[in-house]
Amino acid sequence: ESEALGLRLLIKPGSLVDERGRRHLVCELRDAAGAAVSAPSLTVDLFHHAHAGEAARVELPATAPGRFEATVPMRWPGFWRLEVRADSVGFVEEMDIEVPGVGSVP
Repeated sequence: ESEALGLRLLIKPGSLVDERGRRHLVCELRDAAGAAVSAPSLTVDLFHHAHAGEAARVELPATAPGRFEATVPMRWPGFWRLEVRADSVGFVEEMDIEVPGVGSVP
């Protein structure tokens, strides 16, 4: 569906993890021409492949046109499954991403 709309998502997980196992996650939603696509927020369902029983759903509010960010529960490095939705623009995408190794927030 999202592909037919020409929308694409860039995901940037942070490399630092806080004492509660959370890291900063930035998502950017773009159209086929690379322009920012505005929406109030993204809904993200996520889980680590080795810890599928610890799935989470988080809301990433828009911080700028086409940019969404929040601190999310992503303790472990490795492969994560994400389903990302922006219902207001008809965007839905499921993907696997690789999260970098862990540094800790001072």
